[in-house]
Amino acid sequence: MSRGKFIALIIITVIITVMIAGTGVYVYQLKTAAENISIESATIAGLDVVDGLMPSMVIVTLRFDVNNPTPYDVVIEKMYYNVYVEGELLGKGVEEDIYIPANSVTPVDFTLEIPVGSLASLVWNAIKGVITGEGILHYEIKGKIIVPVKLFGSVSMTSVEVPYNYAGVYETTPGASERESIKKKIRFGWEKTTAYVGETVYAYVDVYGPFDGIIKVTIKQDLTLLPDKVVLEKQYTVNVYENDRKTIKIAFTPSEPSSNILRGYFIVVDANGVVLEQESSYPPRLRVYEKPVTTTTTPLSGPPVGEGVLSILDISWIVNGHTSTQCSRGDTVTVTLHVEAQGGRVSGTITIYVKKDIALMPDQVLESRSYTINLYPGEETTLSLTFTVPDSPGGAIRGYFIEIYFDNEKIYTMENTYPPRLKLS
Repeated sequence: MSRGKFIALIIITVIITVMIAGTGVYVYQLKTAAENISIESATIAGLDVVDGLMPSMVIVTLRFDVNNPTPYDVVIEKMYYNVYVEGELLGKGVEEDIYIPANSVTPVDFTLEIPVGSLASLVWNAIKGVITGEGILHYEIKGKIIVPVKLFGSVSMTSVEVPYNYAGVYETTPGASERESIKKKIRFGWEKTTAYVGETVYAYVDVYGPFDGIIKVTIKQDLTLLPDKVVLEKQYTVNVYENDRKTIKIAFTPSEPSSNILRGYFIVVDANGVVLEQESSYPPRLRVYEKPVTTTTTPLSGPPVGEGVLSILDISWIVNGHTSTQCSRGDTVTVTLHVEAQGGRVSGTITIYVKKDIALMPDQVLESRSYTINLYPGEETTLSLTFTVPDSPGGAIRGYFIEIYFDNEKIYTMENTYPPRLKLS
């Protein structure tokens, strides 16, 4: 081989090597750029129901904010998404060839259409609640995007998969629905609903996520024909993540007993400007008694009957062996009632009623059970009632609630919210 041909061969070899190395670097840069593409947020941006003679189709608008921080324009080959509402699959889909400009966060909207007949009852009830402005909808959107790595914009070399998962709350009008949303996230009350003067009792506030803001707790005297009087006030900064709960406990020592003027004490919670107040009955408000005077004489048959007060310490729902506030047709539900005699001996008949919460109609008794109790001061007992859920969701029956009677006098009605009432789903 002549010297000239040898030199030409070396030059060609060097050029090819440089081209291959340059192409490798370029492909690496493209792959790195593709790996930096991300879904910055995924939300339900709109919700509508197609009505004819009856609802037929749910139309959901999904919004994805796609972040492309690289200097390259990118075409997402495929975007897969699965949408869940209240833990149930609402729908899924895939979109193709989505153009995302360089150095941008680009909003991309898709429409998902689902026949009403294919929806789980829990999902349909949640959607109806949102549409009517009476509820909120918890959703989760997850999936992946596939970004191809193309040489010179045309030759596909490889691809990158980028997963995403976002959850949120969808509601219609921020005004009234914001109040309803917060009301569903706050539960509060007294750990016990009777106490003695000088005894420390605890108010509690359960905050369910997502919540971020200020919780102000006020304890007031319930005064007859006079303005209620603030006796304690506390403020807290609270941040609770989705699917989490935080409990605030406030110690309170009443200094005055209940009387004709001072009925008792109650709790007011201000959550980000939404004010919630205990219903005006006893319980759930706190009634306070003078501490009994102890004597050295012990009655032969124990403390006199009728001097004490029956206090409800706890009521809970057990569904198929687990604590829950939701049930379905055929489930086995047990009501547990924990009571205590306070201030003296308590004897009489206590009756547990489970009632159907029926929209626009009188509530109906589903099940009841009576017990004869004879409790000494400080003695506690747990009573129960078991039933099988006979109803299906979707009709006028919203769920079930509890009433307690003692010697034929009603002493407790479960507050009219879900929870603590048992929701039929």
